[in-house]
Amino acid sequence: MGYAYQILMVVGAVGALIVIWLIPYLFVHAANVRRTHRVSAQPKFEPTTLEQLPIALRPRLAELIGQMQPLGFTLVANVTEREPYLAGQKTHCLFVNRDAARRAVIFFVSTKTKFSSRVFFVSEFSDGTTIKTTQEPAVQADTASHEHFIYVPATMSLEVMYARHQAATAEFAPREATPILPPEGHEAEYITGRHAMARTQLKTALGFTLDETGTFYRPTWRRALQIAATKHPIVGKFVRHKSQAR
Repeated sequence: MGYAYQILMVVGAVGALIVIWLIPYLFVHAANVRRTHRVSAQPKFEPTTLEQLPIALRPRLAELIGQMQPLGFTLVANVTEREPYLAGQKTHCLFVNRDAARRAVIFFVSTKTKFSSRVFFVSEFSDGTTIKTTQEPAVQADTASHEHFIYVPATMSLEVMYARHQAATAEFAPREATPILPPEGHEAEYITGRHAMARTQLKTALGFTLDETGTFYRPTWRRALQIAATKHPIVGKFVRHKSQAR
C-alpha cells in the first residue's frame, strides 16, 4: 500500500504541475488568438477592374458571361472582396433576369497561383423560400427547411444547369409569395448587405462575437481556448483525434 500510495502521489504531483503549466499557456495563447483573429463585421467590396483579375482567370470569366447572356441574364454588378485576412481575393459577378425573376452569381476565388469558380442560380421569395442550383459541393451542409439546394456536376453546361433550376423552382416555389430581386441600381449594395448577413450567421456559429467597437468579429474566450488548445503540440493531437472520432 505504501509503495502504491507513493506512486499515486508522484503521478498526482506531476499531473498538478502539468495543469499549473498548461492553464497559463492556454490563456496566454487564447488572449493572443482574440487579439489577432479578427474579421471585419462589414465585408469590403470595391468595383472589379481588369487589372485585379488574374490573367489566367479572364478567359474563363468571359466564357461564363457569354453563356449567361443567351439565358436572359444581364451582368448588373462586378465587385471584388479585398480584406487583409484573405489569402487571395474573391470576385462576385451578379446577374439578373428580371423577366424570369431569377438571379445568378459567378463566384471566383483567386490566389497568385490558382483560381476556382462556382456558379449559382437563385430564386428567392418573400416568405423566405430560397431555391439555389450550383455545382456539386465537396461537403453538403445542413440547410433550413425553406432552403432548397440542387447540386449538379461541375462539368454541366450553364444552359442545362439553368433548365434544372427552372424545374426545381417550379417544384418548390410557394404559391402565395412573390419573387425577390436585388433593387435596380443598388445591386452592389445588395451584395454587401447579403454577405454581411451571411457573415454574421457563420461567425456566430463558429464561436465569434463582435468586439467592443462593433466593427470586428473575434473569437469568444471559449472559442479562443479551443483554438489555442489545437495549436499545443500535445493537447492539439488529443483535440484533433477526438474531433475526428466524432
